Amino acid sequence: MSHDGKVGLRELEALIRQDLEDLAYPSRQWVIPKAHISGQHVWNVVILGGGMSGLAVGFGLVQERVNNFLIVDRSEPGKEGPWMTYARMRALRTDKMQSSIDCGIPSLHFNKYYIARFGYEAWTAMSRCPTSVWMDYLNWYRNFLGLPVRNGIEIIGVEPDTGLIRLKALQNGRTNSILCRKLIVATGYDGAGGPDIPLIVSEALPRERYFHSTDVIDFKKLKDKKIGVIGCGASAFDNAAAALEAGAKVQMIARTSTLKLRKMIRTVEYSGLKNNFREMSDLLRWRFARHIMGDSNPPPPESGERAMAFSGFSLHLSRHMQAVKSDKIHICVETNREHFLLDHLILGTGFYIDVTARQEFSGWENEILLWQDAFTPPQGEEHPPFDKAAFLGPAFELAAKDPERAPHLRHIYDFSWGAWPSMGPITAGVSGMPFGLRRLLPAISRSLFVEDAEHYWDDARDWTDAELRSGVRNR
Repeated sequence: MSHDGKVGLRELEALIRQDLEDLAYPSRQWVIPKAHISGQHVWNVVILGGGMSGLAVGFGLVQERVNNFLIVDRSEPGKEGPWMTYARMRALRTDKMQSSIDCGIPSLHFNKYYIARFGYEAWTAMSRCPTSVWMDYLNWYRNFLGLPVRNGIEIIGVEPDTGLIRLKALQNGRTNSILCRKLIVATGYDGAGGPDIPLIVSEALPRERYFHSTDVIDFKKLKDKKIGVIGCGASAFDNAAAALEAGAKVQMIARTSTLKLRKMIRTVEYSGLKNNFREMSDLLRWRFARHIMGDSNPPPPESGERAMAFSGFSLHLSRHMQAVKSDKIHICVETNREHFLLDHLILGTGFYIDVTARQEFSGWENEILLWQDAFTPPQGEEHPPFDKAAFLGPAFELAAKDPERAPHLRHIYDFSWGAWPSMGPITAGVSGMPFGLRRLLPAISRSLFVEDAEHYWDDARDWTDAELRSGVRNR
């Protein structure tokens, strides 16, 4: 194979087409179309989120021969997910050989794409995938596979409608509706609830005086400013480095006493746990999730070195924020040891989990079964951040406190980071994606089929073998 860019990529695409053709049996599109009394189109599946997870789910549906699905994303094309917005690391944090969204097609693996574009020598020399190249791969994946993504659509409500789900959609300032049988929420880390902003900050400062690490930040405007970065996890270091590179001075303030270098998540990086996490008892799932997710995501060496290379960077551990004050000029962060006078804050404080806070489920907050409703942890093992995570069924489906009042919830699947306590690390991250897909996709297929099983029986009973020659008697 040639490795001069486009030629290599064309050859790869031809190989993938052949792979897909070889694996196309049986090719029958089998899902029965549904009609609505209004005549409005009914999608079999709508996927909320056009980033890595949503694209992978879409291609997985193609492999299941589930047609008539739609992927929607509120972002403009090429800005789906975090990669070109708030993911400010230079390279992905996962191993470059990690399988992710290839869905069992080796030719779709990222390494094949990279080698086709840049050559084998570049692949062997590259330690981690550059973030921009990963986004290029996702864009290519979407376009080459012809996945039906519509951008600029934000889902702001969900309602039942005669056995279907009606989505309230906002597009170009106007609201309309989308009808579907199944809804898959594949919105990554943000889909769990939202950015975690400490009250000690939000109650003391106007919004323009602080940023969360997921915000759009014009780092050029921070030149010569004194920036306080709260937290010392991976995203905190990446944002600190971006501010330093723009000419700011950074004080990193963290309550932890040591800078962790080992990712606790690595302790669950094996197929036995990822495939079978959901089958454990509620207590063991709680303990695993509390142990792993209670630990901040430490920076990889390159992120730490990127920030620490600047003389304007200072790291302050064992500092607990006790008060935050401001005047027209400065922000004063008071800790247990000293005060910091700053111009702006960047909060590297991650995300909180609260499915009831999602605007998609406005009006149904009290109907969704949560962990706090289904499980009481032993004394001393409480972990409030998990209390409002959805208590999911075996295939990521939401459960209702009263199924008769909210039967539509079982047709909504939470494939976001918020599924962690119920399902384990198999949704929002690159490394867990194959395991999550293998659990989600057969469940979608099974649900669609079982709902219309009588029709499939009628179809089989009425079927005649068109290959029988005329005149041949049945013996």
